[in-house]
Amino acid sequence: MHSVIFDCDGVLVDSEHLSCGAWLPVLARYGVRAELSEIEAMLGKSDQSVLNHFASKTGAQFSDGKYPTGCIFMPPPRPAADKPA
Repeated sequence: MHSVIFDCDGVLVDSEHLSCGAWLPVLARYGVRAELSEIEAMLGKSDQSVLNHFASKTGAQFSDGKYPTGCIFMPPPRPAADKPA
């Protein structure tokens, strides 16, 4: 007999605080300063909803056209002057 356990955040392990905290450095890579409380207020919303919130609030762009808008774990685009020749 084989078993698989699925843990939706908060069912077996309360990992939501880790998930919320992980947003801070990701958003910072795009120049967005956020408060943990602001992210915690969006618990239960999709990653895309969080991105949309901060994009509309700050004007940040989370895609350079190479990756889907929700692909926040890819490095942010570098300014043209920083790109190797």
